Amino acid sequence: MPTSTALHYRRPRYQLEPGTYAEQLQQHMAESWEVARGFVERAQQRQKLHYDKNSRSRRYQVGERVFVHMPPETLNKDRKLSRPNYGPYKITAISDTNADLQLVDDDQVRLSVALDRLRPCYKEVPNISYTGRSKRRYVRRRPKGARAVGAERGQSHECEPAADQEQHPYNLRSRQK
Repeated sequence: MPTSTALHYRRPRYQLEPGTYAEQLQQHMAESWEVARGFVERAQQRQKLHYDKNSRSRRYQVGERVFVHMPPETLNKDRKLSRPNYGPYKITAISDTNADLQLVDDDQVRLSVALDRLRPCYKEVPNISYTGRSKRRYVRRRPKGARAVGAERGQSHECEPAADQEQHPYNLRSRQK
């Protein structure tokens, strides 16, 4: 191959002017967005079809008693023994997707939830509300044989171990004395 042809600059077959390139890029992007929008719409229709196939549609009315399904938090909870339904609540208002609720026992507790999370409450269920376990606070317990120093005078509530108990080497309070 002669060097004149090997080193000769060839113009590309499809050369675009900067203005036409921008127009074509904009046109291709618009077409790509339309294709993507069509895929998303078809996927939404397919997902709605599968959801509607398995969903239980129940009509609730204002004044009806219901439970609210609230699955337990996974942290430090035993799902086997948990109570996922809270209530009973009374329905005060209904929209297409949500319901406004009021606790049967307490008029101050109000809640707005999706209709999917409601469960029917039967007549046999009493009006005693269950709104979840209150968080247990960590209670510091005294070791056996410990007594509160100055507790009889109301001065201090710190614990001292009994004289016959051995002190732990990492106990900082015992070192300071």
